[in-house]
Amino acid sequence: MIERPDNRPRSAVRVLVEMLEPYAGRVYDPACGSGGMFVQSEKFAEAHGGNKTDVAIFGQKSNPTTWRLAHMNLANHGIEANLGPVVLGCRTGLHILR
Repeated sequence: MIERPDNRPRSAVRVLVEMLEPYAGRVYDPACGSGGMFVQSEKFAEAHGGNKTDVAIFGQKSNPTTWRLAHMNLANHGIEANLGPVVLGCRTGLHILR
């Protein structure tokens, strides 16, 4: 997989998720890309005895095409999320709200 500058490498996403430990609560990523951080967060919760419904997903993306890809990616993994409307110009990091 070729990484674009605006994408987080999968290995970096795994490390971030392990550091954040999203067992339950809300995960917010204001620059969610294709939703990979959300998928990894759900996998983390399930791997640690939780359920994917223990984690609420919220995010946004400025690129309409990538926003749609995120919705498709999350639907393919059976993850419900609120990605809101496309937000132009957002370039910040991931936050977990408990």
